Amino acid sequence: MNKLILILFLLVTSCGFNTIQKRQAVFISNAAYATNDSLTVGRFDLATEHSNRLITFIAPPSPSDRITIKPFINSHVDKKANSNIIYNTNPIVVLPLAFKTNPIIFKNSPEFFKMLMDNKELERQIEEEQKLNVDLNKDRDKLKREKENDYNKLQESQKRSNRFLGILKIFTGIFGILGIAAVALMVFVPGVIPLVLNVFSTIFGIIRNLLSSIVNWINTFFKK
Repeated sequence: MNKLILILFLLVTSCGFNTIQKRQAVFISNAAYATNDSLTVGRFDLATEHSNRLITFIAPPSPSDRITIKPFINSHVDKKANSNIIYNTNPIVVLPLAFKTNPIIFKNSPEFFKMLMDNKELERQIEEEQKLNVDLNKDRDKLKREKENDYNKLQESQKRSNRFLGILKIFTGIFGILGIAAVALMVFVPGVIPLVLNVFSTIFGIIRNLLSSIVNWINTFFKK
């Protein structure tokens, strides 16, 4: 009986949990591919926004599993000075060779804004991208809230299921004790069989009512 109730509980909760997982998978897939596509076409500004949105949604890896990314710094020793002082320059931005012939511009720099003023098509493109980023951030925040709410509901459902399982264990123990006592009475006390059957009938009635309550709880859960 305990296994049956546990299976029913898993079937009920797995439906909502699978829905959450699918929506998370879609969000993560979109963000990951948007990051990759942005890098492919040289839009490192958009790649930063998409990747930042992704890492604020998923849990970070453990320190032992996290891949270490080091900056590219061209360190050198000043040979003219009689010392071992190492001078570090600022980290170098390393771009793929495919961008060797591409012009480079820094977002929000004076040159960037001048380019937008001179090219209205690029200005409209930037405005659309900014609007899309706002919408994507709203979707992310909404999904995070729904994920937290569904997780809280799942925890509460597990607590209710554990309470039901505890009640069933109690009734199972009582039923076992009464069963042993009934067998002993039937063996050693003549004419007690009708009384034992009456007791068993009462017990089965209680179990039937308990199962009815469990079914009602499951129906209520599905309606939420």
